[in-house]
Amino acid sequence: MKTRITITILFLIAAALLGACGSQATPASTNTPEPTATPEATPVPGGVETALSLIVQPESDVVATVNGVAISTELYLGEVERQIRFITEQYGVDWSDPEMAATLTQVQDQMLQQLINLELVRQLGAAEGASVDEALLDQEMEASKAQILADGMYPDWEAFLEANGITEEYYRSRVEDSLLIDELVQRHGGDTIVEQVHAEHILVDDAETAQTVLDELAAGKTFEELAQEYSTDTGSKDIGGDLGWFPRGVMVEPFEEAAFSLEIGAVSEPIETDYGYHIIKVLGKEERPLEGTMLEEVQQQAFTDWFFEEKDKADIEQLFMLGE
Repeated sequence: MKTRITITILFLIAAALLGACGSQATPASTNTPEPTATPEATPVPGGVETALSLIVQPESDVVATVNGVAISTELYLGEVERQIRFITEQYGVDWSDPEMAATLTQVQDQMLQQLINLELVRQLGAAEGASVDEALLDQEMEASKAQILADGMYPDWEAFLEANGITEEYYRSRVEDSLLIDELVQRHGGDTIVEQVHAEHILVDDAETAQTVLDELAAGKTFEELAQEYSTDTGSKDIGGDLGWFPRGVMVEPFEEAAFSLEIGAVSEPIETDYGYHIIKVLGKEERPLEGTMLEEVQQQAFTDWFFEEKDKADIEQLFMLGE
């Protein structure tokens, strides 16, 4: 069954350059080098040059301020160009296509919001004394390089840098940003030992089928047999509807409310959600450490909640409004 957590820290990370590590734009308040220009080449029809001719140009030297720190137009346009180059290279986009050209506003807005978010992240990290260990940064740089070169798309690291119009220093600062975010996630990711429920469920499309399942359960069939026979949840039906252990904040609200209110061994009445009708059986309840993907999801959600609370309190002025 799908969970209701869909927000991740990707709102902070432009994965274009770092792959699994993520990448970020550099705020104007630092001395991080900006991207270098890609070496001159014959323009490809509908390629990067076409996209750059279509983007909206800010009219002032500053596109936004975050608690008084300016984000320059020069920096912003450099990040927009980098993102366009990446998209063009990775997906072979023809920007002369009106439908693709229409997405450029979205690309521009995304990069502006990422610059604002990252500047705030850096300010929050500095306020807490968070820093990135140089040895860890070196280690992550080597791992990231190996990952990027593993698929054979680039013959060597210099080819990757050249293709994306960036420098080694620029890329290193992106890895540092990612590690800073990791540190803040650890600090603001919430509790790692929480109340959890171990439950099974049978998901069906309508109330009539749900009642049939309950009737057959009362007649002596096992929950696991009925899950394999009736459940439409392909992720759990073959294992008897077993969902494993999960904390609050993961399942959709009606499901969660029922699961956490049931006694161990009890079976629910049909619970309606957007997915259909669930019959839930609780196998256990206890305080448990979060692990694996569940730990990652819960920490990301807690961090996201914390970040946006801090963002609401920050003095952010966006001076460049797309579409106006």
